[in-house]
Amino acid sequence: MSESPFVMVVILNWNGEQDTIEAVRSVRGLDYPQLATVRSAGLSPSSPDQSPDSPQPQTVQAVRSAGLSPSSPDRGSDCPQRRAEARTTYCQLQTVVVDNGSRPESPAAIHAAFPDLECVETGRNLGYAGGNNIGLRLAMERGAEFCLILNNDVTVDPGMLRALVDAAQGDPAAAVLGPRVYRYDKPTELFYTGWKIDWRRWLFHRVPADLSNAPLLDVDFVQGCALMVRTSFVREHGMFDERFFLYCEDADLCVRARKAGLRTVEVPAARVWHKGYGSSGRQSPLKAYYGLRNRLLFIAKHAPPENQLRLRAHLLIFDAGGQALRACAGLCGGNWREAWLTLWALGGAVADWVAGRYGPGPDWLLRR
Repeated sequence: MSESPFVMVVILNWNGEQDTIEAVRSVRGLDYPQLATVRSAGLSPSSPDQSPDSPQPQTVQAVRSAGLSPSSPDRGSDCPQRRAEARTTYCQLQTVVVDNGSRPESPAAIHAAFPDLECVETGRNLGYAGGNNIGLRLAMERGAEFCLILNNDVTVDPGMLRALVDAAQGDPAAAVLGPRVYRYDKPTELFYTGWKIDWRRWLFHRVPADLSNAPLLDVDFVQGCALMVRTSFVREHGMFDERFFLYCEDADLCVRARKAGLRTVEVPAARVWHKGYGSSGRQSPLKAYYGLRNRLLFIAKHAPPENQLRLRAHLLIFDAGGQALRACAGLCGGNWREAWLTLWALGGAVADWVAGRYGPGPDWLLRR
């Protein structure tokens, strides 16, 4: 078996405790060693020649930060450690739930289901970007080599993490890796094979499902519902850009990786099942606002200057315009409240982009 580096799994929860509980259960079924044992105290699995007097590996520091010492008994399945004579066991897989300002009942239900699970409560909604950055910081502080970020409405195949890690170890240039995403309600049906970016006209479009057995498939960006990133890349190039708050931050991270000469890939051997749109709804004012504002920001940040005007025009006329027409049709169809809110959200997105207001949007979007 190949080496098993320390991986931290981060699951973001926002008032979706039942989905989160299901996601954690599936993560606990991963076919990945929770423990790695070495014979001499002070040695890490990846450093067999380290002397007993050398600094202890960061995996030990991670356990201590969770309230354990190298000699303490097991304290939960997510970061157990024990020492017996000259043998030391290090945690190789740690799961953290970041609760993103949910109502109190939500983290309480998760804790009741998994009393040993670490749950970090932010106290307010930091968005996808800010909430997952909490997890990325923990991963780097605790010495994880990789951080696997999962939406709470995702369940994973037992072999998913091993496939991602093997692919990453086989190609050091692979900075961001994603699994193959299947539909939760139709488990054998692929959602898509990654995303492509059209810098001339349409910006984002899904790659049609590719059923090939290639070990790696290059994609322009890996969708953030299930994304594994090297912490070494994050240290050098930064975490998620919190100006996006929600939507497009995954594309931004991947474009930064590709600009640095690294790869963003899908690993067909790794599989997850995604329910989709768990927090924002398939079509909603929240999605209309962040989707439009953040794509305008993304164009300004990354698109070739000669293409930016064309991309903005297509986005505003065909995409936002189409949403506005559907909202107007909703007014005629009697769904007037949702229609007015969608129109208000689209107008607010353009106004905030013009004013350079990013990060959290209007409070009413999240209160709905």
